[in-house]
Amino acid sequence: MTINLKVLAIIVALMMVVGGQVYKTQPVVDSSKEYPLSEGALGDLPSADVVSIAEWVSKASTIEALKSESQLVVKVRATSTKETRILRNEFPMMEGTKVVGTHVDELPFTDTTFDVLQVYQGQAQSKIIVMQTGRQMWSAKFEIRDDPLYKAGEEYVLFLVDISHDNIHANGRTLYRIVNPAGRYKISGNNVNSFSENQSASRPKTLGDLEAKIREKSK
Repeated sequence: MTINLKVLAIIVALMMVVGGQVYKTQPVVDSSKEYPLSEGALGDLPSADVVSIAEWVSKASTIEALKSESQLVVKVRATSTKETRILRNEFPMMEGTKVVGTHVDELPFTDTTFDVLQVYQGQAQSKIIVMQTGRQMWSAKFEIRDDPLYKAGEEYVLFLVDISHDNIHANGRTLYRIVNPAGRYKISGNNVNSFSENQSASRPKTLGDLEAKIREKSK
């Protein structure tokens, strides 16, 4: 299988705008455009997984800080995932200070549908959709290291930002994203695990402790 160089370029710390900046970005030439996802749209994918690193704008790490940045905090179960679109950004190619051409980077997105099991903050329908960067296709996947793709059947407590009016990802529909990986707790029995790579923050280890922290009034 031929490896598409555009896909490999994604590995190099991609920066992007997602619903009001999840990641720091570089200016682009012209405007970002959304394209329906179709088989082969990114060319032939490598057979190995591709994992990228992103810098999150939100630095919230405590439950109180995550709550303050969230419009919705919920306990959910993933029911289905669907690759939905590719964002193409056109960047200038420079030789010294001169623009000699442009380069197009392609970034895929996946929407996951969740059953809402409990609402801790905000209001939600019985099902919600959460977007994230990445895709699963054939024998390979591309995902962000601290925000791996959801799988059907997994249960989480999620701290979410409402991006329903985002022009690129959520035109005319309700859509959410996590505040950052610290706001994504996977439930395993009575235990919970955050996806944040920040080891300096003290985090709840059980679902009961996490729920108690969420219910605490802000100081």
